Amino acid sequence: MQRISVADLPRVRTILGVLSRHGFGRMLVSVGLGEHLPEGGEGSGSDAPWPRRVRDALVELGPTFVKLGQILSVRPDVVPVALAQELQSLQDRVPPVGFDAVRRVVEEDLGRPIEEAFPEFSPEPLAAASIAQVHRARLPDGTPVAVKVRRPDIVPLIAADLRILRTLARLIEGRLDLPGVYTPVGIVNEFEAALTQELDFHREAQNAERFRASLAQTHPEIGVPRVFSDRSTLQVLVLELFEGDPVSALTAADARSGPVCRSLLEASFTQVFVNGLFHGDPHPGNLLVLPGGRLGYLDFGLVGVITGEVREVVSSLFLAIVFKDADAFVMAVMRAGASRGPVDVRAFRSDVEHLMARFHGASLATVSERANLLEFLDVAMRHGLVLPREYAILARAAALVYGLTHALLPDADIVAEVRPLAERLLARTLSPEHMAEEAARTLFQARASLSHVPLQVTHLLGELEADRFVVRVRDLDAEAARAEIRRAGVRIAAALSGAALGVSGAILLAPAEGRVAGVPLVRVLGVVLVLASAWVWTLVLATTHLPPLVQRTSHRISGLARFLFDAFRSRKG
Repeated sequence: MQRISVADLPRVRTILGVLSRHGFGRMLVSVGLGEHLPEGGEGSGSDAPWPRRVRDALVELGPTFVKLGQILSVRPDVVPVALAQELQSLQDRVPPVGFDAVRRVVEEDLGRPIEEAFPEFSPEPLAAASIAQVHRARLPDGTPVAVKVRRPDIVPLIAADLRILRTLARLIEGRLDLPGVYTPVGIVNEFEAALTQELDFHREAQNAERFRASLAQTHPEIGVPRVFSDRSTLQVLVLELFEGDPVSALTAADARSGPVCRSLLEASFTQVFVNGLFHGDPHPGNLLVLPGGRLGYLDFGLVGVITGEVREVVSSLFLAIVFKDADAFVMAVMRAGASRGPVDVRAFRSDVEHLMARFHGASLATVSERANLLEFLDVAMRHGLVLPREYAILARAAALVYGLTHALLPDADIVAEVRPLAERLLARTLSPEHMAEEAARTLFQARASLSHVPLQVTHLLGELEADRFVVRVRDLDAEAARAEIRRAGVRIAAALSGAALGVSGAILLAPAEGRVAGVPLVRVLGVVLVLASAWVWTLVLATTHLPPLVQRTSHRISGLARFLFDAFRSRKG
């Protein structure tokens, strides 16, 4: 078992102490971590729902664990949907680092004084988070920009916490049955991969540029900040500065709420079904209301890509939900996901029908906050269907858009709002151009497959002519039956041999002439045969599916036989 290093022990005790205070002490004891808990820690906790207690524990543990919660909130395929929803409310606000540290990072990465790159650079950050903080600045040509600077101490801090998380994950691996498809070690690996990407500002800059170029073709009125690549590095990201109000500040009474929500729905539809590139984390803090009521996007650490195959499945799911077609939804999910075992299709369809009924004909004010698109993902996972990562991130992004619409347009019918988009998608799907494109793709794939058929047929005919063509048929049930018959035959033969040895030994134990070391020779042979019989019976019992009590008894008989044999040898000596 993986051991906790001495250097990590104080931090580990802190983590376990926080978890026990939030009601997870007994769980920690059950997975073998009770020795590291404070006195009486296994019995403490609160009565709040467990997702809320997880969230509170992450907040208390500090920036790295808050970031863990934020990353897991976009992965409802990794953690239960209820927990992913609770983690969406995590706010990553930490005290900012001093301006001297910011200056050092900027100057080291850009290779020049900060005043040369930015004649104006505000020492006070606009926002500060665990990974980076953002400062207002101005380029030499007067362009206002937002400069995102990575915290100088974040890499060693994350490395230390990741080491501890991986150690704890290995300790509880196989002992804790987690819902979902990921093991504790798998969750830590996902966290590490996401953090590695988030720490790389080169990647975020590429995401922002691709997203801006993609959306400019279809929705030029929507704002996406421009990236200044000549001043962006691994630790410094320079973006066009957007001035506006965060969408999180809007209310249902605000006149801008309706246009912003409908613009967001339209833009989200286009990103997924037209452009194939979507913003993976459109929570209200990453959306701005720009001057003129225009919608603006921020933060491009998570941008998803929709391939052709995924788009077809997502289109089927979207149309099935809007047009209330449970059969089409079930077929699309089963085509997209891998099952962990047999799927009860009828029960799955019934759950989907009940879920769809909650959306149709109801205003957002009468639909519970819990009823959102993540529930469809939750239903699929409950029925043993595992959807790829892209579907989970897209479902979470769609749920965020739905949640914002729920808050700002409570009197709207969500299905009525998106129905024109669905009709447009259906018309596009059934259009002659799209069908011709699909036919051409199918013919191209068929051509590639059929091109190998003549060669394969020639090879098959050659094998038949040379009498080398062999057809093998495997009957798994028959093979299992034959194996069981063989095992039964071995046990019967062993049992008969043991019985014969036992009877022979009993006969030879009768009084007879001849002694060895004072013991009659015939009795010596009898003891040997009886012990051999006991040993054979022990082997027979050990290879038979018996209750544990019988198996333990057989092992004890074997031990007794060995004891008697050793005693006889010592007496003979």
